[in-house]
Amino acid sequence: IQLLGRRGDWGHRLGMHYSPNDAEQALRATVQELISSVLERLSQRLSQDLNELEILANMAASNLELPQVSLGSSYQALADWRQASNILVKKEGDWRSPKGINKSVGFPTTAKDQKQRLCALIERLSEQGIGELVKELRRLPIIDSADSSWQLVLHLSHQLPILQAQLLLVFRKHGKVDYTHIALAAEDALGTDDDPTDLALRLDYQIEHILIDEFQDTSDQQFRLLRQLTRGWAEHNEGNTNPRTLFLVGDGMQSIYGFRYANVSLFLEARDKGIGGLLLEPLMLERNFRSQEGVVAWVNTAFKQLFPAHDDLARGRVTHSKAVAVRPRLDGSAIASHLFPSNNGMDEAVFIANTIADLRRSEPEASIALLIRARRHALPLMQALRNQELAFVGRDLEPLADTATVSDLMCLCRWLANPADELAALALLRAPFCGLELADIHTIWSRHGNLRQRLDGAVPHLSSEAAARAAHLATVLSWAVDHRDRLSLPVWVEQVWLRLGGDLCTPEGAERDALRFFDVLRAAEAALIGLDIEWLAMRLKTLFAEHPEHSNAIEIMTLHKSKGLQFDYVFMPQLDKATRGSDKPLLRWHLHVGSDRSVGDDSGLLIAADDRQAADAPSLYNYLSWLQAERDAAELRRLLYVGVTRAKKRVWLTAEASSEKEWPNWPAKQSPMGVLQPVVEADIKFHAVQTPTEPAEATVVSAGSHSMHPHQETSIQLERLSASSLEPSTEHVSATAGNTVSDNLFRTGNIIDRLLGTAVHRGLELLASQPKLPEDVDELTRNAMAQVLRAGGLCGDVFACTWQRAIELIAITLKSAQGRWVLESRTVAHNEWALWDVAEEPRKRIIDRYFFDESSSTHYVIDYKTSQPNPEDTRADFLAREVDHYSQQLAGYHRLLRDKGLSPVKTCLYFCALGELVSVATEN
Repeated sequence: IQLLGRRGDWGHRLGMHYSPNDAEQALRATVQELISSVLERLSQRLSQDLNELEILANMAASNLELPQVSLGSSYQALADWRQASNILVKKEGDWRSPKGINKSVGFPTTAKDQKQRLCALIERLSEQGIGELVKELRRLPIIDSADSSWQLVLHLSHQLPILQAQLLLVFRKHGKVDYTHIALAAEDALGTDDDPTDLALRLDYQIEHILIDEFQDTSDQQFRLLRQLTRGWAEHNEGNTNPRTLFLVGDGMQSIYGFRYANVSLFLEARDKGIGGLLLEPLMLERNFRSQEGVVAWVNTAFKQLFPAHDDLARGRVTHSKAVAVRPRLDGSAIASHLFPSNNGMDEAVFIANTIADLRRSEPEASIALLIRARRHALPLMQALRNQELAFVGRDLEPLADTATVSDLMCLCRWLANPADELAALALLRAPFCGLELADIHTIWSRHGNLRQRLDGAVPHLSSEAAARAAHLATVLSWAVDHRDRLSLPVWVEQVWLRLGGDLCTPEGAERDALRFFDVLRAAEAALIGLDIEWLAMRLKTLFAEHPEHSNAIEIMTLHKSKGLQFDYVFMPQLDKATRGSDKPLLRWHLHVGSDRSVGDDSGLLIAADDRQAADAPSLYNYLSWLQAERDAAELRRLLYVGVTRAKKRVWLTAEASSEKEWPNWPAKQSPMGVLQPVVEADIKFHAVQTPTEPAEATVVSAGSHSMHPHQETSIQLERLSASSLEPSTEHVSATAGNTVSDNLFRTGNIIDRLLGTAVHRGLELLASQPKLPEDVDELTRNAMAQVLRAGGLCGDVFACTWQRAIELIAITLKSAQGRWVLESRTVAHNEWALWDVAEEPRKRIIDRYFFDESSSTHYVIDYKTSQPNPEDTRADFLAREVDHYSQQLAGYHRLLRDKGLSPVKTCLYFCALGELVSVATEN
């Protein structure tokens, strides 16, 4: 039903308009036409070189004992063309270099003349720009009626109409329909060309003029409806003094709604060939009344290079149209490009906030916009703007659950739903309405019992201020327990919140966030759901924070929402980021444009189902996937064009460098900044990497006039807290251990080292869960460790150094034979294995890594360590001290596994910094 709801158009047509045999014949004919059109274009572009290519290909075929080729333009010559292309390009599609022309492709060392001829041919063809045609040639599909992809399409052709009928029943039950249903109903209401309905005939007499704006973002469905509405207009206008008119307004360079099935090829088709026989007169508007001459000149130069030289209907490519500026050039650079070291967008956000603050001082009334590609890209920017006390507005950008107020409310609800939730209890102690120091929390947590019992027992041992805070929290929580189920759910939670003083700690302008949270609780009660934390979290994911309105505030919006707007200054940040990819769709389709077929002609439908073939298999699904990737790449360039042309005065293009290489380096080619590289690399400014002795601007995080939330603590605060008098604990605390903490909250040593250990444990856990270990630290592991460190409060230089050290420790492990042996995939294994130890006092133990080694029939228990020898230590002394320190802990693990009936058990310590596995004897 989800497939039909979003893509029901072609599901309906495939199932209802064709029998399986007819559908297969129609699809096969379209594929053959597609292949013939590509081969014909290749033949035309090769021209005089076609004969030379055939001669050289046959020479290579003779040497390789392959069949001779004949390069015709019929689809039947596809195999010959594929064979011939092997001497021109490599498997990836890049042109062969002279070194790549060897005996493996049919040119032995003795064939020097033939090699020279082939090198000359490749040089000529590359200059003619037919490389993309050759790449498409190698991706053209081979249709086999017996393959699983086509069989899946046929099965779906039977199932989709049934599903559509079920969907209609759902619509009827709820009294609602979706957009696809409305559009299909409109088409059905007008009938076909051969059998128009009475409604179509009536409208034919009533409608005389149609005007459509933003026509470049028309979908196939909308195009068909327009064609139905204008049926017969061309015949009516012949010799008629009162012609019917169609006025379409659009800009192909601004077609950016492909995710809504917009097809810019329809715009090009209507411009060049009209609609349903009704020819249109194209009028080009060249004068730009928005941007100053510097911006217009840069756009003309840059996007002429980035856009294709010719329109391409199949790939949705539009050429650039030059504009003439009306507003005079301003002093200074119109487009500024900046590249920052990889730091999760923090340095970049601080730079943008500082730049905007300077603009606000010089031009208080200037309009400023931050244009992003995805909502998540706005989070560091919003924090940086708050730190500068710069007002901003944005719709649907910040998830409601991520706001400080709702985060505190969720922690309160988690504890109210489950008083045994220790993580929620710890969060309440640190929440602004309690605000205990970490040393005080340690004193409280060293007691036994639940949270209320710990608070009561710790009050005599706290300072007067901390005791008052703890006693207040205990009093309110006791009231909450006493009044459970006596009040309605939203009233109960709100009363607890108010008694705690949560409303007094709410940042200015965030009161609305709390009210919306209580609205969600009311909805939960009305639906008889109650205080279901999982349901509550899911519901909050669909809601976004509302930022208070301010006059002339900075506007944060996505690039798609900015279309049609204008601002004095535009910032386009995080251009190194790509949007999140989606799962491969079950069905892909494309309307092929042939020599005798228009873009909107349904008979040119190419449709394929995902049968999980290899990415390089010559399947129709893979070809359509490649074609969609080409259309997406073209749309990305248009999206950048839209963003830059929103500015009246100046644009800043910023990005972070790739974290995979040494500084300075460039983001990936598929990223927006990678696309812009050819036009900005000459003038881009590289921001130097901050060293530990030179504090980065992003290190200090200020909460402005608001109280600081726990996750906003700075590295300076963490260093101060780490100097507190904390009791040692030998129990490992895992970042993935659920609602579990050790008896003592802290271990001896720097809190930074503890966070480092937690991050490395998380990285090792992820690696051990993969079916195949990577050779180097992958992006998933890097990001997961960064998230752990961020959640611990690290930022700026402290974060960067700690994260780099964590990556180094993981890299040492992946280069160590023993490290890879520990992490490799096994049939029976556990990572972060939680076991209850009830020998004395019940407590949960976390085993970092357990597995059964089949070759030795041994159960291994391994504890990860990030410690390393001090400069004055010998390796032997260091290992002996560590083994002695952790032998009792490992003995406990050994006993737990023995009690589970597992034997023999071998316990080990793995030292990440050394890449070494050390066995620890735990049996007498």
